[in-house]
Amino acid sequence: MIIIKGKVEPEKQISHFHSFYCSAALHTVLCINVMVFSLIESRKWFTVNGRQRLCHPLPSLGVGHMWVQIMFKTSGGRRPKKKMYYRVNDLDRVMELQKKPSLILRLKSIIQSQRKQCVLLRDLEKEVGFVQKWNFMGIIEKYPTIFRVTGGNGTPPMVMLTEKADKIALEEDEARAQMEPILVKNLRKLLMLSVDCTLPLETIQLIENDLGLPNDFRQSLIPKYPQFFSVKDVNGRTSLQLENWDSFLAVTAREERLACEGVLTSKEKVRVLKDGNYFGPFAFQMHYPAGFRPNMNYLKEVQKWQKMEFPSPYLNAKRFELADPKAQKRVVAVLHELLSLTMEKRLTSAQIDAFHSELRLPARLLLCLIKQHNYIVAETIGLEERVMDRNRSPQGETAQILVEFLEVAITSVVFLKGVYPSGAFERRRYMNVVVQRARHPELQQYIHSSVNGLLPFIQKGLVERVAVIFSDSNNVPIERFVFKINVNQSYGSKLEEADLEFSLKSFLIKLPLSQSLMKVLPPDCRWEITAYFRSLPQSGTSKDAEIWVPTDTQQWQQAPLITPIKSMSSEPLGVQLYLEHPSLSEPKA
Repeated sequence: MIIIKGKVEPEKQISHFHSFYCSAALHTVLCINVMVFSLIESRKWFTVNGRQRLCHPLPSLGVGHMWVQIMFKTSGGRRPKKKMYYRVNDLDRVMELQKKPSLILRLKSIIQSQRKQCVLLRDLEKEVGFVQKWNFMGIIEKYPTIFRVTGGNGTPPMVMLTEKADKIALEEDEARAQMEPILVKNLRKLLMLSVDCTLPLETIQLIENDLGLPNDFRQSLIPKYPQFFSVKDVNGRTSLQLENWDSFLAVTAREERLACEGVLTSKEKVRVLKDGNYFGPFAFQMHYPAGFRPNMNYLKEVQKWQKMEFPSPYLNAKRFELADPKAQKRVVAVLHELLSLTMEKRLTSAQIDAFHSELRLPARLLLCLIKQHNYIVAETIGLEERVMDRNRSPQGETAQILVEFLEVAITSVVFLKGVYPSGAFERRRYMNVVVQRARHPELQQYIHSSVNGLLPFIQKGLVERVAVIFSDSNNVPIERFVFKINVNQSYGSKLEEADLEFSLKSFLIKLPLSQSLMKVLPPDCRWEITAYFRSLPQSGTSKDAEIWVPTDTQQWQQAPLITPIKSMSSEPLGVQLYLEHPSLSEPKA
């Protein structure tokens, strides 16, 4: 067993995001005789199909016409190529994975709305219609762990939630209560984005599920915060109006991310990358579509656009002319911020178009989205989420998901232990669960770099355990949170990302419930992240091995007391989380 610990700056990787289509154009051979009518009284220049031709006056005619032959560039007589369209398999897979969960959630809502918490199968058609009924019947048959069918012997068959599913559904109210401050904050920011801090309720209802709002938010949420919201009639439409402006909320998610990375306060000269990405205060991260190869002139324009300042999305849009390039860049920032307020960081074009007048979006919105595909489709729709490489192996995908999970889980452990004040953390969403994120840049960087530095080792199956160790002033361990991991190196099938994330999400739900099992730490304690390796890479095979060094972490003399917290096992990945405490017979230092 080799114990390794350290701090490593993770190598930044640029992921390419693929667009929905890309067209190829070809010059066409044309030889066109164009008739030009003119008053030929003197020598004049005429523009024909974008080209200027000099016409001499006819000697005897006051009015006449002449034939001008124009030769265009030839391509050798070849037929023009057909337009090529590229499908994005990852996006198709995401949309396909969304279908079944939406049916499951809808059926769950139907069951919970019934007085007896069950629905007769014969009455299911009344709720969803004849055609959709068979889709729901297939869902009931495919997921017996969620839905249970009872009946028979003269009793009509009925469907209800299983005991486990019902228990999880009851926790939804608690989760919504924890999410309420975030929902209120996002709703306030949404109103602040609008022109008059007012939005029609019917427009908000179009994206209520995407925002995480309850279906009855008008009755259950709005009346609880009269200091923030009021419902008024504006131009014959029932609208939600913001009562007071909060300047502290007028900060975009992009600016918060740059502040955490230290970009806004850094005085160092930042170099523009070859692909046009620029880590500046007014820059957006870009990913080009498949098959797109920008030339030098294009990259120069991109670099100029990246460095160009633009007004804040929270400033009133009435102050700007849309023809101004800075105002056009502001539209990208508005869409970026709007999508960042949603749960999954994505909306349909129809949903975005519903905010056309309130956010002063371009008239031809879809054309704007296609034109700005480098910034909006790649960066905004996938904001703060993984962009999966199509050539990545199943082990690489599994390791990437696991590393992101470990970063969130370790931050939650440090928060629960109370090592730092609660103000050093802020609530965020991850896998639709409320988690904590470190606000201090150094704390966040330590956790991020330490965990991401393990990525190449996890891919190769070298890491056995990752532990968060809390020690006293004498560096004697008091408590250990151990994540025992096992990435299946022989797994070669296509990774079902949604199923893996669903399993890992249960760890984040279980962690706060295990706080009673934890010990109280002394005021002068310290903590560190330690990795337990099965073996080290061979010399020269990996540069990452050189930045992780063996450690002399003090061990307990007796076997520790182990308290299991949560475990999961699947074909691509196995994870166990447990607590380690010193044995009662352990000699005290």
